[in-house]
Amino acid sequence: PPLPGFEALLGSCISVSLEAGERGAILAVAEGGTRACVQIGGQSCNVGLGSLCTPVLKYLEQFFMAVKAAEASNDVGLAEASKRKLSTGLATLAVIIKYLDGLAVDGNGTHPFAELLNVCWPMLQSIASYDPCRLHHDILQELLGVHGKIVSSFGDIIEPKLGELINIVVQAYEEGYNRGCLDFVAVAAEKFGNRGGGVEESFRGLLAHLTAKTCQHIQSVGMSESTELVTSFFDLAQRFLLFCPSALVKNEQFPLIYSFGVACLTQCKGERDSTRQALIFLTQIIGRKGVRLSQSTRAALEEFRTTIDAHTAQHGAEIVKSCFVSLAGGSPQMLLPPFSDCLYAIVTHVIGADSEEGGKVDGGGGGLVQSWIVAALNDEAIPKFIEDSDKANMMTAMFNIATKGLKEKGRFKSLIGDFVKICKKEINADVLAAYS
Repeated sequence: PPLPGFEALLGSCISVSLEAGERGAILAVAEGGTRACVQIGGQSCNVGLGSLCTPVLKYLEQFFMAVKAAEASNDVGLAEASKRKLSTGLATLAVIIKYLDGLAVDGNGTHPFAELLNVCWPMLQSIASYDPCRLHHDILQELLGVHGKIVSSFGDIIEPKLGELINIVVQAYEEGYNRGCLDFVAVAAEKFGNRGGGVEESFRGLLAHLTAKTCQHIQSVGMSESTELVTSFFDLAQRFLLFCPSALVKNEQFPLIYSFGVACLTQCKGERDSTRQALIFLTQIIGRKGVRLSQSTRAALEEFRTTIDAHTAQHGAEIVKSCFVSLAGGSPQMLLPPFSDCLYAIVTHVIGADSEEGGKVDGGGGGLVQSWIVAALNDEAIPKFIEDSDKANMMTAMFNIATKGLKEKGRFKSLIGDFVKICKKEINADVLAAYS
């Protein structure tokens, strides 16, 4: 039975907070109210959600109309103030959707969110279709947040509208290169990427388009000026790798994606998040045998191992050099672990030791990797006080450990840690003998 007074209390609380206009308080009330509805469940939950959401939807409509009126009268100040209010309303709706995730379907087999989506969808589409709103950074960011949470939590409900959503997101991305657009596509790829039919082909085309546009934009403004966008792009690429691998490795833009990742290792100039995300992507696709992957993902990557390995061979020298230069002092301390992981992945994979059993240096890729390491250790960025004999000992130790397989990864990382200390003159190079 309905809980007496519950819905009225929710409606009153959210209405008062919206009127007061303090964003933090509004979001807190929305979270608390939604959690209470989920906890209570039943008919009281459905009625309570209606009482909670109705003032929010009215608030959105009020300030959407206010934005349109201010734009029509060319009142810049009022338009901006109304856009901030609209942004807050969207953030509030996103919070409600987020905490509805744990709510079960009702007795009729439908989720209460389905009704909420039917009510709010026309308003969301109106906001997205109105240029002054879509081109406003905060509004677009919150709008993408709402859509992302809908897709993440209620994919089956929103799936019929996914194509419409993707079109809006791509348009918005081409207009302003907002990283939130890439974040949304990443969520969609994770949710729908493994569906059959023409889904893979659609996502492959989407990734190709976004890759081309992203690289064109970054080329025009500079990599170091676009590190947030780079971070989101390689998070997107990683989601494709994990959840829609065929759309990634069969993509016409895969060579560009791979080379873009390699370029980021140096051109992001040590910026933490972008460099780290590019390293994670490269480490997982190169060292895929040592990464926990679903059976279907592993099978897809193995099917195209020749393509992947060809790009690894093409860019291997540059990757190894970037890793050694960064480990020798070219990157912040916090980036040393992912550089170490990437170096381990490429060495073990190319010599065929990326398994528990290990491999041999004199295998097909041993000579290739040796040439990469020799060139990297002789780069001008490596401290001059490191003797040639120490470099030889370093390479011997690396191969001695790498050939023993994935079970020795911890020891390999210890070796790299000592190499870093040697470059900083914190320890003597004699310690390398212990690894041989």
